[in-house]
Amino acid sequence: MANICMKNDGKSPITVTLLHDTYCRLSGKCVCERRSVRGSKRKKDGSVATTVKDKRMPHVIMLAVGEKSCGLHESARTLPDAMRAIEHGLKIQDDKGNNKDNASAKQGVSTKRLHTGTGKKK
Repeated sequence: MANICMKNDGKSPITVTLLHDTYCRLSGKCVCERRSVRGSKRKKDGSVATTVKDKRMPHVIMLAVGEKSCGLHESARTLPDAMRAIEHGLKIQDDKGNNKDNASAKQGVSTKRLHTGTGKKK
């Protein structure tokens, strides 16, 4: 599969979450961060036990206006955040800079939950 670039040609920042079940599995390489998360659990005798678990955190790409991120696996264009962001100025290009067909990627996708980083609801 070819690598792609995402470029923000919109008017506000765009955030794309690289979901493990979609991006990592299709690309064959996990890009998630691992973090230790502390928790507490109450025992039967009333005392509290502290637990530490490793948790997988999905990688997030934040694109400022005019910014480009290259070297992404082609499966990134199927991510829900990317498909919604296409309507708000996200351009998907191949590794040579040629525009990909964005129209086929955005069919039937709701734009209700676009994370643009502005703090304003769309």
